[in-house]
Amino acid sequence: MKRRSFEPGKIALSLLALTVTLALATGCGSSNAGSGSGSGGAPGGDAAAGTGGASGGGGMCGTCFVHGNWKIDNLSPCFLSTTPGDGGAATLTTVASTVMSGGASMCPDPTATTLPPWSTDTLTTDCPGHYHLCITLKAGSGKMPADDDCTVIQVCADGDYTTANQAQTWAALPGWKIDPANLACGQKFQDHGGYAQLTGTGNATNCGAVTRTLGTITYCPLSCQSNAPGADCMNCMAGGSGSF
Repeated sequence: MKRRSFEPGKIALSLLALTVTLALATGCGSSNAGSGSGSGGAPGGDAAAGTGGASGGGGMCGTCFVHGNWKIDNLSPCFLSTTPGDGGAATLTTVASTVMSGGASMCPDPTATTLPPWSTDTLTTDCPGHYHLCITLKAGSGKMPADDDCTVIQVCADGDYTTANQAQTWAALPGWKIDPANLACGQKFQDHGGYAQLTGTGNATNCGAVTRTLGTITYCPLSCQSNAPGADCMNCMAGGSGSF
């Protein structure tokens, strides 16, 4: 993917998601839902489904929101920079959501006050209920997340999931631009890499409150946008999913 110019002095770079790794369940209501386990899928593919732990004393709670897939069609952020007229180093001005066009992630108009939706998505899981699904972009290593990794942006979508184990169109993830206070974190993401954490909370029908970490997505390096990307860029893709 090449750099895209929007107006003199501005360049826009978008990143692609690389892989998804399965994370552990963090609980279900007041019972001990057990932990899931599993391994990441092939690069560029979905993660393998994990196995749920034994349910605790919460009745059905251990069986709700334990297995499923949140599939997101576009996860690419866009980094907009300004280049001085004297040819000096570019300065990051904002990080924003991209839009899909012709199967590719495109950077938005940087002057727009309202951005179009970031991505369409679908949810499949084992219990009807009302769920709050979030994706949080962080600077750092997706293979070794740290508690002090800074947050670039968090974007969420809510909805009512109606039929168990059937893919359902979910609310689109809204378009976004980061707060200027987060530019330093955006610069760290751009320079050293980043990842996305997928999480879900809500209330499952006949089950109660649920909290779930759905997966972690690692982003390809910016070098993958060159005309001759390396072998580690062959499986980069615009979207990804948390398979839990």
